[in-house]
Amino acid sequence: MAAAEPGRKIRGKSLIWLALIILFGIALRLYFFSGIGASDDLGYTKYAYDLSQDDYAFPGTHQGMRLFFLYSVSFMYGLFGVNDFSSVFPVLLFSIAGMILIFYFGRFLFGEKVGLLSAFLLSFFPLDVIFATRLVSDLPSAFFIGLGVFLFLLGERCQKKLKMNLSYILSGLFIGIAYTFRETAVLIVLFFGAYAIFYRKIKLNYLYILAGFIVVFSFESILFMLNTGDPFYRYHSLSQNYEDVVESSGFFGRGSFPSSLVHYPYLLFTSSQFGLFFPFIFIALVYSILLRKKETYPLIIWFSVLLLYISFGSTSLSSYLPFAGVPRYLFPVIFPGIMLLSYFLLSNEEVIRKALMPSIILMLFAASIGFIYLEQDTKQVTQNLASLYPAVSDLDKPLYTDKRSKAVLGYLSGYKGDIEIKEFDVQTDAGKPMHDLSKIRDAYVLVDKNIIQAVKEAHPFMEFSFQEEVFNPPAKWVIIKEAGKDQKSAALYYIP
Repeated sequence: MAAAEPGRKIRGKSLIWLALIILFGIALRLYFFSGIGASDDLGYTKYAYDLSQDDYAFPGTHQGMRLFFLYSVSFMYGLFGVNDFSSVFPVLLFSIAGMILIFYFGRFLFGEKVGLLSAFLLSFFPLDVIFATRLVSDLPSAFFIGLGVFLFLLGERCQKKLKMNLSYILSGLFIGIAYTFRETAVLIVLFFGAYAIFYRKIKLNYLYILAGFIVVFSFESILFMLNTGDPFYRYHSLSQNYEDVVESSGFFGRGSFPSSLVHYPYLLFTSSQFGLFFPFIFIALVYSILLRKKETYPLIIWFSVLLLYISFGSTSLSSYLPFAGVPRYLFPVIFPGIMLLSYFLLSNEEVIRKALMPSIILMLFAASIGFIYLEQDTKQVTQNLASLYPAVSDLDKPLYTDKRSKAVLGYLSGYKGDIEIKEFDVQTDAGKPMHDLSKIRDAYVLVDKNIIQAVKEAHPFMEFSFQEEVFNPPAKWVIIKEAGKDQKSAALYYIP
């Protein structure tokens, strides 16, 4: 399987197929459009809005530290206002760009057929489709990581020093941009280190990669220094925030040690957001290793070292704090995994190419569409409040609701702040009593069981307590409007 020479023109037929794949990928992402939920994405919208209004205060949260990501959303808010389309459009663009990048990447390493198959597989890869229209930073960061590694490997093949060094500098710059979107992008240094050791190549020219990264890092540090007085404000704020979350939630959604160590291996084979891809990716990995397919070694190194570290490594250098147990944290290994799979399916072995490939692709496609469809139930967390918002916006008395629902209502209002909302706690913090809802008079109460239940399910290792009225409202509470059914319902009440 011959790799494409850098600069060689793409065949017109391949461009037509790539265009069709991209159009299919866009159609799939728009059909399964997610929009803003009630988790991290909600925090991003508020900070991006503050930026668009020149009212940003550098909060010490992970959503508030990713400046380049926030600026991309803030720009859209300045053009189109606060809504689901403007919120997720930058992420959708990176998802589309990812299909283009993986085509060129696969073409560069193995030829146009592998590039096209890689783009096609990515077009319906569940994790990418689901998060292409959600406001989280994992997908954009993974795109820039992929672009950085592509430019590095391109530089490795350059014969002219000027082009080689320019590729290295650009590689570092894009890795730096990936870092500004999500700080865990620095883990790609494990790939560079493992690559240099494996190939026994430690060149002074590699310092250009570091130089490119330092340019972006320095720019961000100057911004933090000017606005907070601390050039390492991101690191100090995030490390403390993460430790607090881990302490309160039991290893951040992974349970306690040592069972937490098997959480990611379990997710690889059971999460609907991965579909059936990973079993076949591991088959492709073993195939490439056993048959000593040397052209795949850079991808194997990239895939293996990042997967191992995210699965078992620590986010802290001072104590063992594992990564959050969620599938989207594995975005950085999707590019190499899919390219390895494409290479395997298009191998020279006739039994694989003619007998296995059609069946595997059909199986992956059918399962992925089914899993993406099932994910639609989880994306509609804010749907009830969207239905109730017109009634809420006309209230003439104070409204009481939980903290998460209040944030959703703020987003739905475009952060105009024209609704008087008071919070009540639905979870008991240590030593802090919950609000007594029975004492509320001549006011409205909004209870969204769906959001409360979603928060509970998102933190399975935390203990929650709720007021009796949340799930069993008193008879004197007058229903104004309802949305949803049973335990996924929401209701607006008036309390005389």
